[in-house]
Amino acid sequence: MGYKILSAIIHGGDPLRKPNERTRLPGRLMIMSAKTGAIISWSLVPDKSESYYSPQLLIHPDNSLLILYGTGGETHAGALYAIAFDDLLNKRMERSRVIYKDCCKGVMVPPALIDINDDDILDIIMSLFNSTVIAFDGLEFKELWRTEFPNSETYSTPAVGFFNNDTTPDFVVLNNFGPGFPVYYSAQLSVLDGRNGKQLLKQPIDMLISTQSSPLTVSTTSPSDLFLFWYSSCQSHPNNNTNSSNVKTDAQTFKIAPGTTIHDNSRADFCKLRFNETLFTQLRALSSTNVSVIYDSRDHNISNPTNFTAIGYQWLQQNMVSNNFYDNRPQETDNEQQFGYQSYQPAYQEYQYKRQPYSDNSYDNQNYDTRPISYDRIFKPRRRFRRHVGVHDGGGIQRVISTGTLAPPLNGDNGTIDLIFATFWFPASKNVRLMSVQIEECISRFMDPREESRQRLESDNSYFKRMGFDHDAYEEAVKDMCAHIQDKQTPLSSQPDLF
Repeated sequence: MGYKILSAIIHGGDPLRKPNERTRLPGRLMIMSAKTGAIISWSLVPDKSESYYSPQLLIHPDNSLLILYGTGGETHAGALYAIAFDDLLNKRMERSRVIYKDCCKGVMVPPALIDINDDDILDIIMSLFNSTVIAFDGLEFKELWRTEFPNSETYSTPAVGFFNNDTTPDFVVLNNFGPGFPVYYSAQLSVLDGRNGKQLLKQPIDMLISTQSSPLTVSTTSPSDLFLFWYSSCQSHPNNNTNSSNVKTDAQTFKIAPGTTIHDNSRADFCKLRFNETLFTQLRALSSTNVSVIYDSRDHNISNPTNFTAIGYQWLQQNMVSNNFYDNRPQETDNEQQFGYQSYQPAYQEYQYKRQPYSDNSYDNQNYDTRPISYDRIFKPRRRFRRHVGVHDGGGIQRVISTGTLAPPLNGDNGTIDLIFATFWFPASKNVRLMSVQIEECISRFMDPREESRQRLESDNSYFKRMGFDHDAYEEAVKDMCAHIQDKQTPLSSQPDLF
């Protein structure tokens, strides 16, 4: 075919699809030319579900090439499949073999591929989003062992390394406990024996804030490797003792008041909401003998931040044809002069054209691109907010998506290895509240099966019956109503028979 190197990729996440929603965007498994980027072949996944899984290559003893891929999402069922590369190339997706199928949630996180049964074939160690770690034989795809973490979810691929004194690789896994993304009560890091999946730590390492990053392994010449992982908790509840497990108690559970979006919940400062405390993160290194802190968000400040604004402006001065683009910039403040930052306001006036009025209706039968362009609308001056100067931690929340990467030493010392990672902060959402006792009592009252039946099916005066709500619509309406009662500080006892 003229292509020496081909690659398999997946396309087709569907983050906007709601639970139990029938309409969905199916994932596509594609083969592309690594040289030109041309798509050679593509096919829909067999179950027509979404997919977030990065395909993996598995080579069998007969040199046959298999592609592993997964389907499903956070709230939608999925499966782990294997298909021969030739079948994928020729669009024979019906020949895909189901390795594992989950009834309720998807297979989103690529597994670790490592030989654990000494047959010289890579096995599959999969950390499922749905509370389970399973090891499969890489030849026959039979289950070797499984470990359950009830009521948990994970976005993390297991880290592979040696923790105990045998010759079988072990696995570090990270699970978040709670009702589901983005609301978790706690997180837990565990080390599993590669031979049988049993816990190797006396007590898992607990934390109060969920973590989405995967652990990272540093191989060493000692019997035990180092496992790097991100740890997040609250200032007054550090849980620094790795042998203590006290976070998943009834006192630590909480509920979010109805009426907030997933986006707001994902940006909530749960340390502030739950304990009125500061959230912090640490990068820790775990071995069989101890755990140490490499980075702590409370201790690291940027004393001399790189002035990227000045670097960019210098480039513009050297490369722009017209330097009057920034001529109307405001004067620097004392703070900006100190740090070398400047707030620039582009001079849009040179792009202003007399607006040509037009009626949208007069162009109904024409191609949209033939409508006259209103340049003053495109280049309308907008207020620009000056970017934060200094360390990005003022009232914000630190988030870590990836553990980082290991690299050759930047200082040229061949006896060391460097760790490179990125962190970021963002403002906490102000729209999230914990559910009050009053709201919880209100929801419990109307979600009682007898009360729901009366409101939806029996009472002619009921708003819910008049609207014809099914169970799901009724539940959402009840949550909104109870939140309204809380906002208006209206006693529940004073409510009539629902509107």
